Amino acid sequence: MKRGQVSIFIIVFLMIFLIAISSIVYFFFVVVHSNSSIGMKTVEIAEDIEAIRTDLKRILTLIIANASRTYAFSPNEHNLTKFRAWALENLYKWVENIGARYSAIIKLSYPEYSYAGYEIPQNYIFKLYWYRETAVSLGYIEANISIPSLGVYNVSANAFVSLYVSILDIGSSSSANETWVLLKVLADNVPVSDILSINVTILYPDSTNYGYWTYATIVSEKYLGYGVWNITFRPYVPTIWGIIPLRIYVTDYRGIVVSLLTY
Repeated sequence: MKRGQVSIFIIVFLMIFLIAISSIVYFFFVVVHSNSSIGMKTVEIAEDIEAIRTDLKRILTLIIANASRTYAFSPNEHNLTKFRAWALENLYKWVENIGARYSAIIKLSYPEYSYAGYEIPQNYIFKLYWYRETAVSLGYIEANISIPSLGVYNVSANAFVSLYVSILDIGSSSSANETWVLLKVLADNVPVSDILSINVTILYPDSTNYGYWTYATIVSEKYLGYGVWNITFRPYVPTIWGIIPLRIYVTDYRGIVVSLLTY
């Protein structure tokens, strides 16, 4: 082979080699860029769905807090049907606002739901089970979420909110002029261990005032673990027909209220 032909051959080989290397580099660039884009999109989808779910829980919490506080402390406001109508109106506005913010299509439903033996009937949104030794305020909503711009369709999310309080035991001491009660407190089924997260109000029938409900003075609050609190208060409340009659209100850090009776 002549020297000129060898030179041409080498040049052609080098060109082919460079083209091949460029193709390989471009291929890996496309793959890496594509995987990166997919990863970023996946993260964006997860963040948007979680943000919508979290905000749905926030609005449900506000609904239950408003209804339970009003029901507990406003004697003339005991019509929960009115509160459910108000809730539906505000949830409709929420769907519009959140849908616009995330370019999402959101459909809410209010199915029957059960927690610790307490039922929320279909379309009720929330229920208050009060005036017993165990009291619960709870609500549940399901959402179907689609975000067409992200290629997301029919993703399910739900929001559950509850405050559960149960009287485990109760006693009193005339010599110490004190009464105590053991309360188990769960928020969203999680034990409440911080006393700053709840406010306990106790009333007793004052025999010196025709048996009218009177506020007790809480002396101490001791956490025993697993959501159980020992609440000691004054005065001494005697047993009447085998029962120490008390009315207890517990309000948690979210403003949700429950009301219990010991009889």
